[in-house]
Amino acid sequence: GSGGGGVSSSGVGDSEGSGVSGTAKTAAGGIDADKDAAAQVRVFLVKLGELTSAGTRRAADTLARVLPRLAAGDAAATEELAGHVAASVARLPDLDKLTPGLPGAEALLLELHCCALVTEGIPSDATGARLKSRLLARGALSAVTAYLLDVAFAGEGGARERDKSSAAWSAACGLPALPPALATLQGLVKSHPAAAAAAVAATAKPLEGGAGNGGGSSGGGGGGGGLKGRSRRNSVGGGEVGVPEDDGEDAAEADDADDADDSDSDSNDAARAPAVPGGR
Repeated sequence: GSGGGGVSSSGVGDSEGSGVSGTAKTAAGGIDADKDAAAQVRVFLVKLGELTSAGTRRAADTLARVLPRLAAGDAAATEELAGHVAASVARLPDLDKLTPGLPGAEALLLELHCCALVTEGIPSDATGARLKSRLLARGALSAVTAYLLDVAFAGEGGARERDKSSAAWSAACGLPALPPALATLQGLVKSHPAAAAAAVAATAKPLEGGAGNGGGSSGGGGGGGGLKGRSRRNSVGGGEVGVPEDDGEDAAEADDADDADDSDSDSNDAARAPAVPGGR
């Protein structure tokens, strides 16, 4: 690659005196990437952990952007990276419990930020689809949606009811873990119908028969409110997720409902991940 601290023949650019270049050279020189990409990914993940612990953001960002393309072409490397990301995003609730600004909070925030960069940098091809499938299987998506629905927006007094004028909603939108959670969700569901359908299933449950039903947009049970075949927008975290209506019965049908509208461009994927709070 060129520019922006990308990968060169000597490895990842050595930014901020972090020693990333030396580590990359060791990985590239001592390991045949075609033979053992998984070992190379493990080396890079160890280095990424060191960088996030030290708060070396630029170098950590560079490694996070490199990792998905390095891992996506190899099944074992894909499994290594998927396991790392899934384990990290499971710690989203932990970030909100830490005092902002302290070293532990800053390190975890950078770790979660890097996970979001990994998901955003996954190639839009068959190898990238395989990596997203492994992330889905390893529980990365369910960890993110569980954080959003069961932690960040689970509070009474307006957050659970999606009352954007309430103090509870504002407090939920200000949680430290919310931006990396939303960015990770966006990366996971983009151009991946199975992940989009799983997000549909997760976000639909609280809106059907739950505390927030008073809004009337999702209706009660079997009626469906005439929404079949159209796009329903579930509001999460101050943004919105565009999802095909599935009547709350079969999440797998979510992709079929919007195929006619979504096949022409990435801007109309099966699901649009939520924007950062405050945006639409």
